[in-house]
Amino acid sequence: MLVYFIGLSVLDKQAETYFRETRDTNPELYLEQLRDLHGFNAFLPEYAVLNKFDNFTPRTPEFLIGRWTMRDAPIRQVTGAYPEQCTDQITFDYGTILTVEPERDTLPVSYKIEDGLVNVNPARGEPFTIETISFGAQVDHIEFVPPGRDTVVYAYFCGG
Repeated sequence: MLVYFIGLSVLDKQAETYFRETRDTNPELYLEQLRDLHGFNAFLPEYAVLNKFDNFTPRTPEFLIGRWTMRDAPIRQVTGAYPEQCTDQITFDYGTILTVEPERDTLPVSYKIEDGLVNVNPARGEPFTIETISFGAQVDHIEFVPPGRDTVVYAYFCGG
């Protein structure tokens, strides 16, 4: 039994060394493996550091890019599945947010990731915060109060 625990300790140290070296030599692979092994919540702080989201930047976090359907209440669906209807859309694009309903509007924004939250600073209007709700490595939905609204929406990814 002692040999077993010594062997586990050696393997743990090797894995730790591998991750540390991969973080420096191949950050994309490191982030992918971190997300797969430890989930989105462990991935997000490292993603913020390695992609320089510690200050506001017009670059959009990759996991937000695309169309999202905003709902007034959470919906039940399999994580990774798209909702049947993509109504009341918001699109996070490179440095902009596009809303379709109630009226079409493009809003330049910048992003900062801090304390597990995505802070959004629009060119006009009030800043807001996006909380990512995840199960394991996958983002299930995001929660935020979008510009022009007073209540939290539950947004589900509809596609790129």
